Amino acid sequence: MRKLLIAFAVLIALGACKPSEENYRLAYETARQRDREGLDEGVYELMQQEKLPPMIHVLGDSVRVQRLPLAAFYCPGADSVKTCVPQAYNVAVALYKMPTNARAHADRLADEGYHSAVLKSGASLYYVMAGLVESLDSAARLSRRYDMSHAGEYIGIPCPVAIQPLR
Repeated sequence: MRKLLIAFAVLIALGACKPSEENYRLAYETARQRDREGLDEGVYELMQQEKLPPMIHVLGDSVRVQRLPLAAFYCPGADSVKTCVPQAYNVAVALYKMPTNARAHADRLADEGYHSAVLKSGASLYYVMAGLVESLDSAARLSRRYDMSHAGEYIGIPCPVAIQPLR
């Protein structure tokens, strides 16, 4: 009986250690803070800007655009990942290494009315998309709309990025 109680306690403790979207955000912010140590704020911001994909201007608006290999991984409420096939432009708002956190973030965005999805790049990078669109103009508008309602709420990336899939 005692062994059973110990095993049950261990299982509960392991379940409590499961990372969440909020824990991931906190770890990301802590890592960013470590990167800033010993650097002037202006120098750090310039370093971060250099890492960003280029800004593309379209119809009076602009959006950062990057090309990456992408594959469908998860769509909230969909019966199949085939329904979230990458489009010409996929507006990424978060990047995770753990699929469970990416799914939770996509579900939250879907609850807010976004056509969200999780697209996978490489072995273990999961991009949370606020939307999958066909035109650069639509990607710029979606990026601006998301940034206005979720300013600073990015995980793994500093701002919305329209990702074009490599085919």
